[in-house]
Order: sequence, then C-alpha cells, then structure tokens
Amino acid sequence: MMANPEHVAELKKGVQSWNQWRQRYPDVIPNLTSSNWVEVDLSNANLQMANMSGANLLGTILIGAELRCANLANTDLLGGLLNGADMSRAHLCWTRLFGANLDSATLAGADLYGVDLGRAILSKSNLMGASLMETDLSEANLQRAQLLGTNLYNANLHRAVLRKVEGLTVSQIKTAHNWDGAFFSEEFRMRLG
Repeated sequence: MMANPEHVAELKKGVQSWNQWRQRYPDVIPNLTSSNWVEVDLSNANLQMANMSGANLLGTILIGAELRCANLANTDLLGGLLNGADMSRAHLCWTRLFGANLDSATLAGADLYGVDLGRAILSKSNLMGASLMETDLSEANLQRAQLLGTNLYNANLHRAVLRKVEGLTVSQIKTAHNWDGAFFSEEFRMRLG
C-alpha cells in the first residue's frame, strides 16, 4: 500500500496548513503509509487516525502531536521526540522507539506489541490499559508512569526504571521477563519478594 500523494503534499506544507486541512476535511483518514519524515518537525500535528504504517520517522519531532487511533505499525521512530503526544488507542506493533522521548505522553489503550522501547523515556506517561506484550523495555525510564491494567506479558524489563509508578501490581511484573534486574521503589521491591 502506498501513501496518498495528496495527503503527503498537504503535510509537507507545514503543520499549521495541515491542521487547517484536517479541520476542513474531518472525514478524511490520512494515508501516509511508508512515507519519509526523517527529522521533520511535526509538533502539534493532528495525525489522529492517520495510517503511517511503515513510515520512516527517524528522529522526527512529534511533541504534543495528536496521534489517537493512528496506525504506526512497523514505523521507525528511533530517537523520536514525542513528549506530551497523545497516542491513545494507537496501533504501534513492531515499531522502533529505541531511545525515544515519550515523557508525559498518553498511550492509554495503545497496542505496543513487540515494540522496541529500549532506553526510551516514558516518565510520567499514561500507559493505562496498554498492551506491552513482548515489548523491549530494557533500560527504559518509566518513573511516575501510570500502569493500571497495562499488559506486561513477556516484556523485557532488564534495568528498566519503575520507581514511583502508579497502578503497578506484583502479578503484572511477574508476567514479564528480567523483572528481577529492574529498578523499583524499595517498598515495591519488598512486595516482589
């Protein structure tokens, strides 16, 4: 599947023009499949429900971007800046987010199956009800993140920082891999046994 050239051209005009276009055509679902946005500043862009699967977003700036229900499967967001982005219920399976900054991002209900979040910054992010099955969270910073109902089955938690997180249970942690090498608050570590 190829991106819609009209949609790509609209986004290349800049975020302000893009957001106005989205307001004029609210029923259009943007098709940006496999498009290239390397190191482009898309801060505050309205990409809600956009299909960006397979896109190259290496180093892309998506601070405060609206990505609710977007399809970002198999994208490369290595080192991306997604601080405060809303990715609620987004589809991110097999996406590369290694070293990305997702500080204060909303990922509630998102599907992050098999995602590489190694060394990512997820501090103060909302991951409530998200699926992190088979996700690599090695050396990721999840301090003060909200993890109520988050599925961590077979997630790699090697050296992940999970201090002062909200909603985390012992049973959630024990379904993950390498949790014994993660960093927890002293009180939570005692509950793990």
